[in-house]
Amino acid sequence: MNSITSDVLLDRYIKDALLIIDVRSKDEFKIKHIPNTYNIPYDFLIQSCLKYLNFDKIYYIICDNGNLSKNACNFLNSKGYKTINITGGISSWRGPVTNNS
Repeated sequence: MNSITSDVLLDRYIKDALLIIDVRSKDEFKIKHIPNTYNIPYDFLIQSCLKYLNFDKIYYIICDNGNLSKNACNFLNSKGYKTINITGGISSWRGPVTNNS
């Protein structure tokens, strides 16, 4: 499994259009998230990944602290998807956020 820090993600986020999936709950996502990020809660992602993901894309997976996203990456990699886990998660993100709290 590939992993990067949130600082590396920020650098890539600024330069490129990335497919970032936030696997936190919808309520957590509403409070704070990275703009242009897709919220697909972990349980739903695990059950429905074949409906929504493409084997040719690279997905950056983020959660609150990096643990749930690591689990999601391991699962998705086992199914043939390309993922990169964001260690530290949204808790360590220093880039732009959308707050809906």
